Amino acid sequence: MKIAHVASEVYPFSKTGGLADVVGTLPSRLSELGSDVSVFSPAYGSVLSRRKGSLSSLYKSWAEVGDNVYEFDILTVKEGRVDYYFFYNEFFFNRDGIYGNAQGDFSDNILRYYAFCKAVLNFVLSNNSHYDIIHCHDWQTSFIPMLIKDKQIRSPKVFFSIHNLAFQGVTDEKVLTELGIDRSYFHMECLEYFGRVNFLKSAIVLSDIIGTVSPSYSREILSKEFGFGLDGILRKYRDKIVGILNGIDYILWDPETDKYIYKQYSIENLNGKEENKRYFANEFGFEAENPLFVIVSRLTHQKGMDLVIKALKRGAFAGASLFVLGDGDESFCRSLKNFSDNSDDVFFLRGFRESLSRRVYASGDFYLMPSIFEPCGISQMISMRYGTLPIARATGGLKDTVMDVSRKNGYGLVFEEANITKFIDKIEEAKRIFEKKERLADFRIRAMKNDFSWKKSAKEYLDVYSDMLRG
Repeated sequence: MKIAHVASEVYPFSKTGGLADVVGTLPSRLSELGSDVSVFSPAYGSVLSRRKGSLSSLYKSWAEVGDNVYEFDILTVKEGRVDYYFFYNEFFFNRDGIYGNAQGDFSDNILRYYAFCKAVLNFVLSNNSHYDIIHCHDWQTSFIPMLIKDKQIRSPKVFFSIHNLAFQGVTDEKVLTELGIDRSYFHMECLEYFGRVNFLKSAIVLSDIIGTVSPSYSREILSKEFGFGLDGILRKYRDKIVGILNGIDYILWDPETDKYIYKQYSIENLNGKEENKRYFANEFGFEAENPLFVIVSRLTHQKGMDLVIKALKRGAFAGASLFVLGDGDESFCRSLKNFSDNSDDVFFLRGFRESLSRRVYASGDFYLMPSIFEPCGISQMISMRYGTLPIARATGGLKDTVMDVSRKNGYGLVFEEANITKFIDKIEEAKRIFEKKERLADFRIRAMKNDFSWKKSAKEYLDVYSDMLRG
């Protein structure tokens, strides 16, 4: 089976979030199962600067957009069994930032990704690549189903993944003229969205299959609470929606081989985890004997940071330490800095460093993930891989991956409502578990025994792809 993944970011070449991790790992797992897999993504300045010596420029493509023609150089590299094609246009992609900069999102993102998608499709079709499946990811590639329909071709089939429904590619109607899009698509059963244009909506309508990144999220988006205005159209096309859980790379995330942590350890010998905590406590100056709650995250309302701030204000971490690594909404960052500046047991480092994030995962006792909604989430999977027990709200992928300790073979702490009282109850329960070392060790082992690698998920994707081709 020949599969093309099209995405706006792919690890390790470019990354702002979990999308890059998915596209950085899933194609490799699919190729290991016998598929011929390629990845198509923009060549941002970061791609050029970091991988200049390994990229070859063999091809070109183009995109007719309105009255303009944009040319793209295509840079290629093969890693393992996967072929990567990076599309470079200096005006679109030689910028500081992927989607925006310190001033906000780039105002021409719709144009940038429409031209990219058109150039990808022109290249794929003009080179007789004969892909069976084009797998598109998020609104930045939502133009492809419509472009394929324009060409009136039956192949390839389109699998469209929604990683986060909150981001939809919504803009004004005038974009149809600017991009040269046929106005016949502008009606309430396709592009039209309360008088505006919604490209994600068109992808939902025109793709062969819609995928979400966890089974629970595939059901949640049919509701008004989680549908972000698209629950009606999603319910109409619910028969073509599938939910497949994301995974993590178990080679990349492995406490037995992780070179960035203080002391490597395994499920057979957890002493190294305690050593990591002691080193970490010494580095940042807190009491290693107290429970350590940690967060590595975007600091946003979606991630439940309102609850974390409220918990701090109510003294929920008394007798414990809290370490937060991340960046996001200015109000949350200011609040966390204020607590950090005025407490010996709250530590906030703004930004992200992968080497430090690994030490956080390895050193923590409990990982906080009180998300308001969470399509899948991988932080809870990483934390469990490192024996750090998640405290999570039962939503989306968290519901599919974290089992409360009250259940048989449970290993995490789960609360249902986005409620400060319920959240603090779980923090207090975690403190009690921490005091019973044998019980804590048992829960750590259960968490580490979980298999959230990509192998199972990749097989599920292949099964769906096969069904699409048979259909």
